[in-house]
Amino acid sequence: MAGRRAIGRRRFSRYMLAAGSVLAEARAGMRIASPTEPRYVFAHYMVCCPIAGHDGAVAAFADEIRQAQAHGVNGFVLNCGSWREPYYRAIAQRIFEAATLLGTDFKLFFSADGLPEADTIAMVSAFSITRTYFGTGASRCSRLSAGTRIGPGPCLPSSPLRASR
Repeated sequence: MAGRRAIGRRRFSRYMLAAGSVLAEARAGMRIASPTEPRYVFAHYMVCCPIAGHDGAVAAFADEIRQAQAHGVNGFVLNCGSWREPYYRAIAQRIFEAATLLGTDFKLFFSADGLPEADTIAMVSAFSITRTYFGTGASRCSRLSAGTRIGPGPCLPSSPLRASR
């Protein structure tokens, strides 16, 4: 590396110590502010592969939700590789029923994994009216892997989440 001089370990350590001191001092002077908007933790849920299998009962899905909540998860992003396969709809229906039955404010929304726009709209429309679907008012979320937009605008800033009506 012509023209560049390597920095010695001792000098590097001093720089790192100085940088760390500056950061520690800055953090000490900062107040921890509580967020003005609620924060959510979502787990990616593969609808094709539930623990209880394709014929799992609502109670089995309620157990999965309870387990997720015990680990600090507030909701599932339901990944659907198809909407034309009947088992995707049936499993999604039972997951929504389980979340509603628990009454714990567990939230759900879909990840349309490369689905055609018409299928995505049908999927979101079927469940976005439920109390457990994530979003507020007319704005309901769905994650579209192809980046397709449905509805009025982004559901959450700087994310691949999109709002749907």
